[in-house]
Amino acid sequence: MQQILALSRCAVIARHWFEIDLDDASMEHGARIELRELVPQQHRGSESAAQIVTADRPLWRADLFDRVSDPPGSYRVAHFHPGFSANEPCPRAWDAALTGGKYAFSVYGPDGFVRSFAGGIVEAGTTTGQIPRVSATPVAGPAPAQRLTLANDGSTAVAYTLTASDYGSTTRTLTVGANGSATVAWPVAADGYYDVIITANTSDGFTRRYAGRIA
Repeated sequence: MQQILALSRCAVIARHWFEIDLDDASMEHGARIELRELVPQQHRGSESAAQIVTADRPLWRADLFDRVSDPPGSYRVAHFHPGFSANEPCPRAWDAALTGGKYAFSVYGPDGFVRSFAGGIVEAGTTTGQIPRVSATPVAGPAPAQRLTLANDGSTAVAYTLTASDYGSTTRTLTVGANGSATVAWPVAADGYYDVIITANTSDGFTRRYAGRIA
């Protein structure tokens, strides 16, 4: 169902929407709200006659989306498109105010490459509490591995769990103290592929996923 509210110079269009098999989406759905320009039309008939209303040029769009796998109303992939090129939306933009400071997005590439990030935004200058930080560096050579650096920029210890999403069944846990870091050499399969999910015992759903191949 689609609902349209026509104002004096623009129209607001609201409808339910699914995003499927797009490069920047992963089975998402929710409310799509769009602003369209109203095209001026020549008046027809009497003052009481029905007039033509045409909502044409797109101006702005907000997608209040959940992933299909997420709890309803979490809005973890909510975003907006602040502009359009002709009829095509510009790349997605995120506003932390839409999700209560939480974020969740993924980047996909060839050969199984995936980078996924979820958690809560930490305000600049914060040094207290749990502040997890993870980075990944591929290591090639005779013993290839994905070097994972697990850091804690806060004052409270962070417990990390590393789980193989594919290419093995490895699981590791370790705790990083205040302002500390630890390095893990995550193994890859014989053909160089890896897929690991990292979570932390924080309250904001901190998650990282690194997948791909080291050739």
